[in-house]
Amino acid sequence: MASMSGEQDNGSYRIISLIKNLIGFSIFPSMAVAVILGAAVLGVVYFERIHRDRIYPGVVVWAVDLGGMEREEAGYAVADAFPYPDEPAFTFRDPGTGQSWVATPAQLGVTLDVKATVASAYQIGRADTLWDNLAAQADAYSHGRTLSPIVVLDDDAGIRFLEAIALEIYRPVLDAGIVFAEDRLIATPSQISRQMNLGAVYDQVATLLDAFAGAEIDLPIDETRPDISDEAVADVLEEAERLTGRPITVFLAESALESDPEPRTLTRAELVDLLVLELDQTASPPRYSIRLDEVALAAWLEPLVPVLETEPADARFVFDHETGELRVLENSTPSRKLNVPSTVQQILVQATSDNRDIPLVIEWVKPVISEDATAEGLGITELVAQGTTLFTGSSAVRVHNVGIAASRFHGIVIPPREVFSFNEYLGDVSEQTGFEEGLIIFGGRTIKGVGGGVCQVSTTAFQAAFYAGFPVLERHPHGYRVSYYEHGEGPGMDATVFYPDVDFLFENDTPHHLLIETYTNEAAQRLTFKFYSTSDGRVVEKGSTEISDVVPHPPDLYEEDPELALGEIKQVDWAADGANVRVERVLRAADGSLIREDTFLSHYLPWQAVYNYGPGTEGIPTPEPTVPPDPTATPSP
Repeated sequence: MASMSGEQDNGSYRIISLIKNLIGFSIFPSMAVAVILGAAVLGVVYFERIHRDRIYPGVVVWAVDLGGMEREEAGYAVADAFPYPDEPAFTFRDPGTGQSWVATPAQLGVTLDVKATVASAYQIGRADTLWDNLAAQADAYSHGRTLSPIVVLDDDAGIRFLEAIALEIYRPVLDAGIVFAEDRLIATPSQISRQMNLGAVYDQVATLLDAFAGAEIDLPIDETRPDISDEAVADVLEEAERLTGRPITVFLAESALESDPEPRTLTRAELVDLLVLELDQTASPPRYSIRLDEVALAAWLEPLVPVLETEPADARFVFDHETGELRVLENSTPSRKLNVPSTVQQILVQATSDNRDIPLVIEWVKPVISEDATAEGLGITELVAQGTTLFTGSSAVRVHNVGIAASRFHGIVIPPREVFSFNEYLGDVSEQTGFEEGLIIFGGRTIKGVGGGVCQVSTTAFQAAFYAGFPVLERHPHGYRVSYYEHGEGPGMDATVFYPDVDFLFENDTPHHLLIETYTNEAAQRLTFKFYSTSDGRVVEKGSTEISDVVPHPPDLYEEDPELALGEIKQVDWAADGANVRVERVLRAADGSLIREDTFLSHYLPWQAVYNYGPGTEGIPTPEPTVPPDPTATPSP
């Protein structure tokens, strides 16, 4: 069929060639010209008809003449003539090991686009105007038109193939090391890293693929030597054995608390993990040395820091009226802190010795006031002020909490010019610290909570500080008026606290120490704060108490409580009128001159009585009011 097509093509082109020659001569008669032109047109039409679905003659791809072929036939011919993608054209060799890998261009991402190649050949002589197409067809016939096959290169496929080789070649750098196994130290060998230069290889491959070529390629391998060689480890193995030969134990030389930790031990295996091998540049010649990692040792000791740390505690006293001296209630306690850096250095020193039991290095800080202090030295010679409040009618829980809270302040000493913080000495208020659950104010209501009765103590402390003339730096009134605190001093002389956020603060503004004693008389339902120091002659006068803007309390409120029995009624809140209260204090010197005038303002909300009753209770009778609970462990709004 191909030869037949060639004969037809030769006859047609002889006609075209003859026409082109005769047109140039004007000596022929017009009739002859017309005949010749007609014949030529018929020849062209015939030529185009027989090549309607065929590639024009003279079109060659990869040395294959596709002229006269239909596109499907041409596709097979091109594919058969271009085996390059599937030939084993490339061999990659690892020069270090001799290992090799063979790859075809197809594996490296080369694909022959048969359809696009044939379409390109088919378009020769069909792309432009009629005369241009005829000229292109004649040129292809006369001189031939050679086209390159259209090849697609998938870079990702080639890179993936080379990455797989690189992964086989890759070897990480490994320093020589020391491990503990089978009850002995073993040196682990070093390793030189090997890594193929993927970019350089691919650039070389891409150039060859563009030229439809292949090659044997020695792969470029980058090697990195380890920092620590086998020889270096061999030189220090004996020293490593000395550092890790036996466990190291650290202990507390002076243990005083039940919470003090037991001795801690670094096993041989743990010590091996702490070994650090490094080049000693100070040696001549430089050589490798081995030691225990200081940072890792510090991290190992760090959990002991909070366990061993204690706060200093001053000595506590009471004033002996008969002798005028101080009697020690509690000895002072210095603060204790673990010195981690010094302990680490001690471990490093003893790690090379036979003594592997190492005491922890402890720092001790003496308290400000020790049990050796005297009344004369501290300036504590007399009673300078006191405050007393009553808690008559309190529950057993409230009485207990008052006693617990008051005991926190008994015997403490406040240095001159220092600020007294109620919460600092009170500490956490919880069942774990000895307090019991009672009634407190929280969220605008009286509810059950731990610490009811604490504000009886803060109020009493405030009243003592009031009459001592000390500057009050922070004081908060209760949310509503409470009868406990108005017996004796009247309204506006209370102070609420809420650990740790709401505090009561005053300053000892004298040049003498201040001793505080607290006494809880459960039989008399009375709490007293006594302040001992040396009087500077100041006189404190409580001025007028002004009550204004009184707001009557709301009507009683009754609420069902599923925990109460049928017919049972229980009062849980007590009525109190709201008001603003202003209390004045005047402080004068011994000669009567004015030192300072202070004003204490309190804003109390109106408060309704609240009663709970059991489900099904009818009539809801109004019970007799009882003594209100302490709404003090949590400050009111």
